[in-house]
Amino acid sequence: MIALLRKKIGISFSGEGWGHAARVVALSEKLLAHIDIEFWAPQNLQEQLRSVFPGVPIHSLPLIRLIKKNHRVDYMRTGLHNFENAFRAGEFISKLSQELTARGVHAILSDYDPFLPKAAKKARIPILLLNHQGILKRHRKLTVESIMAQIANSIMIQEHDEMIVCSFYDGDVGPILRDEIRNAKLSKKKHITVYVKETMRERVLSAISHFPDYEFHIFPDPDKNFVKSLASARGVIAPGGHQMLSECLYLKKPVLSIPELGQYEQRLNATMLQKSGYGIFGHYNTLEKEIAGFLDRIDQFPVPARKKDIRILDSDYTQITVDKILDFVNRHS
Repeated sequence: MIALLRKKIGISFSGEGWGHAARVVALSEKLLAHIDIEFWAPQNLQEQLRSVFPGVPIHSLPLIRLIKKNHRVDYMRTGLHNFENAFRAGEFISKLSQELTARGVHAILSDYDPFLPKAAKKARIPILLLNHQGILKRHRKLTVESIMAQIANSIMIQEHDEMIVCSFYDGDVGPILRDEIRNAKLSKKKHITVYVKETMRERVLSAISHFPDYEFHIFPDPDKNFVKSLASARGVIAPGGHQMLSECLYLKKPVLSIPELGQYEQRLNATMLQKSGYGIFGHYNTLEKEIAGFLDRIDQFPVPARKKDIRILDSDYTQITVDKILDFVNRHS
């Protein structure tokens, strides 16, 4: 009897941080039991990816960077910085399309990357998109930030056969979790886990210095275990990235979320976090006041939801999402 060949999917993701990659890692850990995988990712994320999946082929994608100034996205400089990627996109996509065909890829899964879906369409390969940013279409506003986010989405979210929106509020699926988060030993100690990006580090460290009676664990820190600190924290101070907030909600940790200025998605995440009763929207310019209020109320969370019509998803949707992906691959390839 001839053994059937396993199907192969190409998985791509973008991002300067580990948010999109964390979702991809969580899904790939389970998908590998059923199908073969090859990754396409920016160079800055490949080393971490390779450490989790040694032996799995990893190919390069251009890095689309957000240029920031004073904790705010500079859209003009961002556009200029990424001009070369846009100028050379056609040539790169043609080569990528040929590569997908040559490597025998049956379908692709893409998390907010515009390049692999375009190449897959050219090669007539089925395309499944998975991202959080699709939630913005369900929560539009007539503000400059919202309009800029919709424009960015029109560039990043294009060709697809189907799309799964991952969001802890009103999503098709909820949190997608790494094994280390899912298996973390939960407790409640005295410390506050603080995750700060470089653009906001000085501001946040200055603000928390006003609270010497509290113990703060500052991350990123290569010498400390972030997941262990998060799972045992009394509360969390972090930006408004969706993956971080999803993990905190799953672990039942109250959050003071400080969205990056100019990022409508993060503002929306923090707004929905606060309306759900799981945390507080933290304003960058009045941070000392926000931290004081958060620390005063930290043991009262979750509080009653401010908006009853928000559908909050705070359980583990990893296997449900894996099943959706496998179903897509089986139906389309």
